[in-house]
Amino acid sequence: MIVREGEPLAYLYIVLEGLFGVRVASVPDAEIGRLGPGEIIGEISFLENMLPSATVIAIESSLLLEIPSALLAERLKATPSFGAQFYRRSPFSIRGALENGSVH
Repeated sequence: MIVREGEPLAYLYIVLEGLFGVRVASVPDAEIGRLGPGEIIGEISFLENMLPSATVIAIESSLLLEIPSALLAERLKATPSFGAQFYRRSPFSIRGALENGSVH
């Protein structure tokens, strides 16, 4: 289990390989979505400063890039140009950028 609904996150994750299932307590025994390469896990909680609203579980062998939330928050505050790049790339455009090979 990568993320548990309602529990604080110390990291954001970028899916490099594999597939993850998304579940919420209000819809028991049902997967409400899937996340694959290029997608970010935990970005809504990070951007909105709230607890995760879903549980995320690997459903196959996977590889993640783990980014400490505290370090990311410091970098966003300290370097406005980095912040602009981050917000431009997440959460909606990073998957397309990875697919097109344009992430720098």
